Amino acid sequence: MQKHSKIHETSFPNNSSPSIIRSRISQSTLSNLTPTDYIKHSAITASTLTRDSISVSVPMHLKRSEVSRSTIENACARRSHIEDSSLKNVRSAQFLKAKNSRIESAASLRRCKLVNSSVGEKSSISRSEATDSVIVGSSVSRSDVVRGRVFRCRLKRATLKDCEVTNCIVVNSKFKGVVLKNGVWKNDKFVGSLGDDEEEEAVAVTADGHKLDLPVQNHNGKDRDTWTRELASESEASDFSDSDNEEESYQPTKNEKAKQIREEKYHDNPPPYTP
Repeated sequence: MQKHSKIHETSFPNNSSPSIIRSRISQSTLSNLTPTDYIKHSAITASTLTRDSISVSVPMHLKRSEVSRSTIENACARRSHIEDSSLKNVRSAQFLKAKNSRIESAASLRRCKLVNSSVGEKSSISRSEATDSVIVGSSVSRSDVVRGRVFRCRLKRATLKDCEVTNCIVVNSKFKGVVLKNGVWKNDKFVGSLGDDEEEEAVAVTADGHKLDLPVQNHNGKDRDTWTRELASESEASDFSDSDNEEESYQPTKNEKAKQIREEKYHDNPPPYTP
């Protein structure tokens, strides 16, 4: 079903049955879509949306999203703005702003902004911004990453600029131009190591290799599993307190309300009666 949509130079395969509502699609190809797939309140330009007909574990739903010159495959996006980007195998993207970015096999993206960045390997990003950065296999919450490389880390209320961080937990800390490995940093202090042996000891050096003399905080003998559990518990509690349902908590602006009323009046009212 297509409702109030403009479709230009678009190819629909025989096995597709998309539901498109109030959308504009131009120079795009939709492949292997199922009757349960839908696109709603969306403007899609020069884009490719595909779905693996064999693997249907990840649904494709686009709702009130703007997609331009992008590729969407096996992804769910709601209230998102995606430009010159690629989303593949993304289970959930809500209130996402992505530009010139590549996102693949991410677990969750919520209220985040990505510019010229790459996200992958089941990373989860919430209420954060990443610019000119690479985030792989990490959980990022309420953090800013600029020109950074983050691998297998947990960041919460962290600010990283020109940093490379690997296998670390960083909480309430700000770093610039450093390399961090195998450690736990909280409130700008080193509090513990995540390494299993001497070869994986915590590292904190500048970009040119000089060791950082950072303050040390007593970690009371906590190991990696303890730190991970505590941080995960804090993150879950924080996320729950923010909003259990982002869609329901969203409050549109006055302009958005007026636009929605105009659209509903124009699209949904029946034609005038003519005898």
